[in-house]
Amino acid sequence: MTVSQMVALTMLLGLQVLATSGLALLLSALMVYLRDISQILALILPAIFYTAPILYPLNLVPKKFHILVFINPFAAFAEGYHSILLDSAWPSFFTISVLVVLTVGALGSGIYVFRRLQTGFADVL
Repeated sequence: MTVSQMVALTMLLGLQVLATSGLALLLSALMVYLRDISQILALILPAIFYTAPILYPLNLVPKKFHILVFINPFAAFAEGYHSILLDSAWPSFFTISVLVVLTVGALGSGIYVFRRLQTGFADVL
């Protein structure tokens, strides 16, 4: 693995950790008030996993369905890892842009919602 690949992999992993942390903050704050979110997530997470191009390359999906694949927020992460690890190339500028926007949005909304709702946690729990 080259230095360039290590830098790209570190950047991608950092973006994924931040995006996941934002989603965790958002969902944990909402789950205090809406307890059914855990049952809904049990249904949604397998669908997210199987619709992301993790187990298959994106080029097996017909071009007209690519937009449906990229509705899944983690499809861009999977494509980024594929390009780094399998193609020995940096992810495309579009993929990196989508990931940065996704990460900033997830982290920003997670922090915002958690801070707004945390004052009532003790009352509800």
